[in-house]
Amino acid sequence: MFNENIISSIPEIPLHVDRTQRPHMSAGPLSQMHFHDEIELIHVCSGVIEVALDIGRYKVKSGDTVFVNSRIPHSTSACVDGTCGILVQLRIEDFFDKKIKSMSKYLPRFANAGDTPIAVFENEAEVKENITRIMEEYSTKQDAYEVYVLGGVYNILAFLFRRKILVDASTYYNTGAIQKLMPILEYVNENYNKDLTLDAISAKFGFNSSYFSRMFKKALGSGYTDYLCFVRICKAEKLLRETDMSVIDVALEVGFSSVSYFNRVFKKHKNCTPTLYKKAMYQKM
Repeated sequence: MFNENIISSIPEIPLHVDRTQRPHMSAGPLSQMHFHDEIELIHVCSGVIEVALDIGRYKVKSGDTVFVNSRIPHSTSACVDGTCGILVQLRIEDFFDKKIKSMSKYLPRFANAGDTPIAVFENEAEVKENITRIMEEYSTKQDAYEVYVLGGVYNILAFLFRRKILVDASTYYNTGAIQKLMPILEYVNENYNKDLTLDAISAKFGFNSSYFSRMFKKALGSGYTDYLCFVRICKAEKLLRETDMSVIDVALEVGFSSVSYFNRVFKKHKNCTPTLYKKAMYQKM
């Protein structure tokens, strides 16, 4: 498995668009197991594409579209000769969540942790029309094609938000309540590996633990411990990618006292084990 570096296809627009097909249109692998920060949509124009995740395999036939969420390990393959499709990849935060993103770097990712990992849309005209229009405009590059491309992107994202496939972080949080918690969130971001139990963090900032727990859940929609674990997993993700530290050492470094608990929480958020994640390489096939 490797962490794919997605390159934008259009100047000034953080979007990658391409055709997905096998050389000589024969059946076989399209991509090995990989992940990336971008969400991915593949519209199958002909044949059948199989998308494999740890949680299962999904066959997508001609006329259908598959959505794979960001940082979900997956591989793709063409099941029959003549298979081809249109690939669209983009980072949601490049188009939304500017206000939330400026408040704390982990908040958008924390909101999106509950997103759907994969979804298959069968003959969904709205998605098909926008993806094919993006591909057509990118290919022909007529006047104002960038505007049409952006329109297609926002239409697709609106569809995914309305279908609850993605979570709109701007509506997920109580931004007024978050402002009161910002000193605490920043403290957690910097001191994630310390003793930051609910009682400890409440005492440090002068709150009753029950009141703090209610306030935190009102602001973020989730409990304090969930947020702390998420930040620790984000830190662990970086260490697993960029250092030679063992999984055990990484777990201890980011503040987990139990490796088994670390493994369980990591898989919940990353849809793969820390060991598998550590094997990620920075290169394309």
